[in-house]
Amino acid sequence: MKRTPTAWQPPATYAAFVAEELSRHESTLKRLEQARKLIIAIEPDLARLREMGITAGIEPRYGLIVDCREDITAGRAVNAIRLDTGIFRDTMDRNVRALIQLGYMFERAWRHGHPAGVVLRRPKTQIRLVVSCTPECLATLEAKEAA
Repeated sequence: MKRTPTAWQPPATYAAFVAEELSRHESTLKRLEQARKLIIAIEPDLARLREMGITAGIEPRYGLIVDCREDITAGRAVNAIRLDTGIFRDTMDRNVRALIQLGYMFERAWRHGHPAGVVLRRPKTQIRLVVSCTPECLATLEAKEAA
C-alpha cells in the first residue's frame, strides 16, 4: 500500500530551515502588531499586578488576541488578550481576584478551552482579558453576577 505524502514536509536543507523560521517570525510579528493597542492599554495593570507580587503575562500560544464572542458566527469580533496565569489553581484564582480588585468587571464565563476561564472587561472601555480560573471561582463570580 502506497502512502500519499502530506502537504507539509519537514525542512531538509539549511535554506528550508531558515525559510520556515523566518515565516514563523513574520507571523509572530503580525500577531504582535494586531495586539499592540490592547497590550499597551493593559501595561499599567500588568505593572500593578507585579507590584502586588502576582505574575501574569500575555499568552502567546493562543495567538495573543482571542475572539471572545459567545456566538462566533454572529456579529463582529470582540477581541480580548489571553493572560497566562500559571498552572496552579490558587494562582489562577488569585489573578482573577486581583484583576477585579484593579477595577475589571466580570463579563461572562469563557468555556472555549482548557481550563475554563472568565472574560473580564475594564469599565467604559473595550479592553477585555480572558483569564483562566477554577470552576469554583467561576461559580462564585456567576453567583455574584446573578445577584
